[in-house]
Amino acid sequence: MSKLRVALAQINTLVADFDGNGKKIIDHTKKAAQKGADIIAFPELALCGYPPEDLLFQSWFLEKAKATINSIANQTKNTNIIIIIGYPEWSEDVYNSAAIIYKGKIVDNYRKLFLPNYAEFDEKRYFTPGKRITVYKTNDFRFGVGICEDIWHPDGPIGPQVLVGNAEIIININA
Repeated sequence: MSKLRVALAQINTLVADFDGNGKKIIDHTKKAAQKGADIIAFPELALCGYPPEDLLFQSWFLEKAKATINSIANQTKNTNIIIIIGYPEWSEDVYNSAAIIYKGKIVDNYRKLFLPNYAEFDEKRYFTPGKRITVYKTNDFRFGVGICEDIWHPDGPIGPQVLVGNAEIIININA
């Protein structure tokens, strides 16, 4: 693997402030790209703020998340940086996902596999667990993505990403 520069953007988000959170994500992405970062990673559910709780049952909230993630991809299309953003993905179900964006395109959505359901966590109420473990490849390196609890489980994605997929770096985003 050649030299890799990773930017970690621990931004202060507000729940349901898609415009404000999106602006912070775009600003930090452009700054990181100008400084030569290859990847920038934002926290779990950074797009919508954490914890969104019952807002995840509202279609307007999920539609705004989808529109904002697409807008961020479009507004960063001229940057040469891989962007990893935690957000609520609304497909056939709702997933706690990480969008992997590069040059204006959402390349993939990594979906959190292990949903905590203890103490203050009630993620099984809101989200469907992901089923797929992926290693992403660029010309220079291979990387895996995880979300929060995924990294703690022996059956989580990290082992297969490294041992089978030859990932050289794991980016695990947390709230």
